[in-house]
Parts: sequence; structure tokens; C-alpha cells
Amino acid sequence: MFIVLFLIFLVTTVILFFKYRETLTHLRESEEHETELKRLISRVDELSVQYNETEMENERLVKSVELYESVLQAASRLIEMASQFDSDKSFLCKLLDEAVELIPEADYGSVAIVDNQNWEYVHTVGHNKEKLASLPLKKEHFIDPRNSTDTMYFDSNVFVIDNVEKQNPNMPEELFDKFLNATKRTKQTAIMEIDIGNDVAGTISLDISRGSEKTFSNESLKMFGALGNIASTFIAFQRLNKIQEEFQKEIVLSIIRMMEIHDEYTRGHSEMVANLSMRIAEKMGYEKEEAKEVYWAGLVHDIGKILVPASILNKPAKLSNDEYAIIKKHPSWGYEVLSQSRFLEKIAKVVRHHHERTDGSGYPDGIVGNDIPEISRILSVADTWDAMTRDRAYRKALDRETALYELEKNKDKQFDKRVVDAFMELSN
Repeated sequence: MFIVLFLIFLVTTVILFFKYRETLTHLRESEEHETELKRLISRVDELSVQYNETEMENERLVKSVELYESVLQAASRLIEMASQFDSDKSFLCKLLDEAVELIPEADYGSVAIVDNQNWEYVHTVGHNKEKLASLPLKKEHFIDPRNSTDTMYFDSNVFVIDNVEKQNPNMPEELFDKFLNATKRTKQTAIMEIDIGNDVAGTISLDISRGSEKTFSNESLKMFGALGNIASTFIAFQRLNKIQEEFQKEIVLSIIRMMEIHDEYTRGHSEMVANLSMRIAEKMGYEKEEAKEVYWAGLVHDIGKILVPASILNKPAKLSNDEYAIIKKHPSWGYEVLSQSRFLEKIAKVVRHHHERTDGSGYPDGIVGNDIPEISRILSVADTWDAMTRDRAYRKALDRETALYELEKNKDKQFDKRVVDAFMELSN
């Protein structure tokens, strides 16, 4: 009996042992599964975070690409329109409008030109331009963003400053109060300096309004800087062109001075004809560049006279037929000189025909009406007016009323009617 009970106990113990072992194995497997599950869940969370970050980065890249495309389009528009801008100011005004439109954070903006230490606001968005333009502002009144402790440097010509209106310790209190009255309050301002060589030619500023949640992103500041490079390049070329134009003008005027020494009775005549011709052209609707071409033609219209003997030019008595024939060659001689340059070919043709008459009785080619270049017809009126109203070697100047009568009387004979009418409007 004891043996039977012992065997039963032993079998039960073995069964319980194996049951325990099986249970323990299941528990271990369950813990391992739970651990693996937790690891997988953690990995899924990591991948989800990475996916969201990638999605956000893709969105940022898409926005950056869109912003770059917008800036390229704006740059193309500005470059295409460059020839239409008659000054640095008009170009910078357009550039500010483009910048405020392009930079998503910008609420306000302004453009200032620095000239001989004077600080002039030429355009604003949001701020009161009329009030700002009326203030006697100087460059010294404004902070140098390089020296402000509140400046975040972005690159060589773009700076970001918080609460910029608090940064004007150099402005007199009364002037500063007026300045604040003319401007909106800001949270953050991006300032772009327009550098020409070592000089600051001006600034363009974009502002985020106070209370806004926005701040300028790096992408926006990069785009703003790119527009600034366009502005600096444009103004540099404008100034270079102005220097070249002034240089060319001085050379031409030097030649004209030589001619006036040669012909003592025409001193100041060429400049008078040039200025009067340009005014007539503008009255007739010529664009600025076209009118400038008229000016240059007027300046050199008599350049051929330098080849006419001084004894003929300065003769106090009436010229003989032979002497007059020599005088009549000066338009052709001027044409021959100027036509040697491909840049002056058009002006050369104008100079050749400035003594033609609408009825065909002029010289050197006797052409008629609209066959005569219009600028030549303008020069003819201006040239005749100045000749009639100044003393000559062989006669006294005509009075104004008599000279006006002569022009009116010779419309459609010697002079183009439209040109004379434009001149009459200027004379009233």
C-alpha cells in the first residue's frame, strides 16, 4: 500500500513538474513576445516621427522651391523692366513691392536712399511715406546694424533686428517722436543694405508687425538678400552709365568749345539748340531715352563747321555765292565724321539733314516732307529759332514776336507743322 501511494505521489510530482516547466516556458515566451512587441511599437513610433519629420522637410523644401521660383520670376521682371526705370528710386520702389509680395512674413516695408549723408524715404508699404519724406533725416540718425547688440547677422548685407524702433538713440527726441508717428510698430525687421563699393547707397527694410507670431525664416532672408544683390548691381550699372555719359558729354563739349573758338558768333549755340530740341521732342511725346538722343544730335549738329575756314564763318559782310556753297557743306562734313562710328550712324543721318526743308528747297540732298528724319525737322526749328534770336556777324537779332511770326509763316514750307506747333506751345 505504501509503495502504491509512493508511486502515485511520484507520478503526480513528475506531472506537476512538467506542468510547471511548461507554464514557465510559456511565461518566458510571453515575456519575450511582450518585449518584442514593445520593441516593435517603439520602432514604429521612431519611424512615425521620422516620417513626420521627412514630411515636414518635404513641405519646407516645396515651399523653398516655390519661393525660389517666385524670386526668379521677380528678378526676371525687374531685369526686363530695367530699361524703363528712369532713376534708382523708381527701380527700388518696384523692388520693394516685389519683396513685400514675395516674402510671406513681411507686413510692412520701406526704401531709403542715402545721398551725401541725407536719408530720404522714397517708398513705403504700410508706413506713412509722405510724413517720413518730410522729415530732415540724416544717416547718422539711424543705427548701424553691425554695431547693435540686438542684431542677428544673416549674411554680408542682410540683418535682422527685433523692435527696431527702440534702436534710434542718435535721433533727436522731437524728430524721433515724429518718426514714430509716421511708422508702424514692429516685432522684427530685416534690413538689407545696398552697397556700392564701400558706400551704402540705401536700404530696403521689411517689417513684421508687433504682436505677430511670425519670424523671418532663413529661406525668406536668403531670397531677400538675392533681391538686394539685384538692386546693388542695377544701381552700380546706373552710376557707371552716368559716369560714362558725363565723360562722353565732356568730350563732345570740348570739341564744341573748339568749334566755338573757330566760329566766334556761335558760342553757346549748340547747347541752346540741343536743350531746345530735347524740350520740343518731349512736348511731341518722345520717351526720355529718345529725347536724350535728340539732345545729343542737337549738340553735334554743327560739328562739320569746324572744317569751314574761320574767315568765312566770321565774315562781317554778306557771303559770296562761293563762300555760301562752302558753308552749305557743313552738314555733309558732319555726317562724314559721325558716320565713321557705328554707334553714331543714326545721329550722323540726322545731322546730315538738319538744313533740309519740307518743300524740298533745303540742302544737301533736297529731300521733301516725311523723307526728312523727324529729329532733323526738330533740329531745324530749334536751330533757326536760335539763329534768328541772337546777333550774327551781318545782322542784329530779331525780337521774339518777329521770330515767332517767321516760324508760323514758314510752316509746311521750311518747317514741319507738327514741330512748329509743339514749339509754339512751349513758347506760350
